[in-house]
Amino acid sequence: MVWGSDITNLNELSVLTSIGGNLDIRGSYDLTSLSGLDNVTSIGGDLGIAFNEVLTSLSGLDNVTSIGGDLWIGYIYALTSLSGLDNVTSIGGHLYIGHIYALTSLSGLDNVASIGGHLDIAFNEVLTSLSGLDNVTSIEGELSIYYNNALTSLAGLDNVASIGGYLSIYENNALTSLTGLDNVTSIGGDLSIGNNPVLTSLSGLDNVASIGGHLQIDNNESLTSLSGLDNIEAESIEDLIIVNNPYLFHCYVLSICNYLANPNGTIEIDNNTTGCDSPEEVLEACHTSIYEINPKTQFDIYPNPCSGAVHLRYTNSELRTLNFELYSIEGIKIRTLFDGTQQPGEYELEFDIGDLPAGMYFVRMLSGEAHSVSKLVVMH
Repeated sequence: MVWGSDITNLNELSVLTSIGGNLDIRGSYDLTSLSGLDNVTSIGGDLGIAFNEVLTSLSGLDNVTSIGGDLWIGYIYALTSLSGLDNVTSIGGHLYIGHIYALTSLSGLDNVASIGGHLDIAFNEVLTSLSGLDNVTSIEGELSIYYNNALTSLAGLDNVASIGGYLSIYENNALTSLTGLDNVTSIGGDLSIGNNPVLTSLSGLDNVASIGGHLQIDNNESLTSLSGLDNIEAESIEDLIIVNNPYLFHCYVLSICNYLANPNGTIEIDNNTTGCDSPEEVLEACHTSIYEINPKTQFDIYPNPCSGAVHLRYTNSELRTLNFELYSIEGIKIRTLFDGTQQPGEYELEFDIGDLPAGMYFVRMLSGEAHSVSKLVVMH
């Protein structure tokens, strides 16, 4: 441990080439540089750098390639960059970056490919980007991002495919999007998104297929829809908590509908806006919306994607009444395409979507209690 307010340099450590245990540098208020550690190539235990008020650079760690334990960097007021860690490729334990008040990005961690424990990014007042984590593919523990008041997106985590523990994103006052999590397919623990006042969308979580705990969405003042959670297997959700999102009305996505039909734990849906203000409201919307549970497509759409005329091809095996409707991705009905009775036979229905904005839509077919839903992609 290097500790003391009278330490101004680490020159006497220049004889070291490796450290088998922990290296803890803290409370050295006059230390401006880590020069003296230039010959160290590996640290077998933890590396902690904290409470060094005038430290401006991590230069001196440039030859370190691996950290066997945790990397903990915090409570440093003058540090603007993590350059100096550029050759580190693996962190065996947790990575904590917090209370670094001049840090704007995580550049310097660019070669880190794996984190063996948790990743915590917290209380970095001017951090605007997670760029620097671009090569990380797996986080074995938890991912927590909270109290980063300038962070607008999660871009920089784009290559992360799995999170071993929970994912918690809280109290990020400028975060508008979860873009950057697009390649995550599994979360080993809870999924909690809360107190992000300008977060408008959960897009970025679209590829998450399973979680290992409760799903909690709370106190997001601008959130209107749960689109983005559609593909989570309901069986992987333990408890469901959707509360205190004052503009949230669209909760009838497939994962939520399936969970409400067969819950695995407790359900708390309250103090959102109309349409998502109780489990009963959401379940009713599930039953009447296009997001039916396990729909079976009974018609073909071509061309798809399309830009002008669209054709629906289907076969009637008996006399029946049919209804075709077009919906937006938010579940809003745009128009009725056909409503009538048809004899047995093969049919083709044509309609024009040239007036619609580009994007994803749904066509729903109803016939008595039978239903079928298919996606339609509009391009211009």
